[in-house]
Amino acid sequence: MTDAYQSNPAPNTTRAPDSTSGQQANRAYRLKRLRYQSGYRGTKELDAILGAFAAKHLDSMTDAELTAYEDLLEVPEVVLWQWLSGQGGIPTEEMTPMLQKILAFMPTVPTALARPPACP
Repeated sequence: MTDAYQSNPAPNTTRAPDSTSGQQANRAYRLKRLRYQSGYRGTKELDAILGAFAAKHLDSMTDAELTAYEDLLEVPEVVLWQWLSGQGGIPTEEMTPMLQKILAFMPTVPTALARPPACP
């Protein structure tokens, strides 16, 4: 290491964020992650439904609602699609307020995206 680097250290301009800005940064990262996960589930139908839902509702959700949404995203793709499309019954213990909110949102999604194509 040369003397130039040792004698002229960079000033310490970084400071620890206060708790409010740290919480805002964590929330911003969480929202960004959830938007991505919502739009890239693996099937075009769920991508369209959950991506549109996330775009409309994530910013206004409380931390508890975001946690409930994260839990819902953990449901296997096939099971979640059966619930949302009406192809499978939703167990009573799984009928959460968040799932009800998504089901209520479903009529606003274009029908062509929300339903699988008919078999010939």
